[in-house]
Amino acid sequence: MMKSLIPNDAVKRLSFVLVVLAGLIVVTCLQTAKAQQSGSVASEARWLADIPLEDSLVVATELGFSFDSPSGRIIVLFATTDAPASAIRAYYRSVLPPLGWQGSGNLFRRGQEEVMIKQVKVNGLGLWRIALQPSR
Repeated sequence: MMKSLIPNDAVKRLSFVLVVLAGLIVVTCLQTAKAQQSGSVASEARWLADIPLEDSLVVATELGFSFDSPSGRIIVLFATTDAPASAIRAYYRSVLPPLGWQGSGNLFRRGQEEVMIKQVKVNGLGLWRIALQPSR
């Protein structure tokens, strides 16, 4: 009989971590599927991580960035649109809650993350800034 090189308690901890990660993935997938089934998010929608992008937004790819920080992921996107600000705000107020995001106005939170959606000026150009980051 062979003796394992990995201690039993390490195997148990690894198994627990894998089960928790799998559970988180399933919950996220179920929330997205539920939102799509309810019709609040079209299945062909464009996404920034797990945030849908409003159809009229034109992404300025040269301005955005993303990276993983020690406290979580940080993703910032800038976009233009001809749609009125009220339409963009209404879109996010309607699609984010079914995906598990809670909040109002510019800021929504889910778990340890927050997403802020607001109008900004960059070099005199009016843009929408969508930022996903760890909660403060």
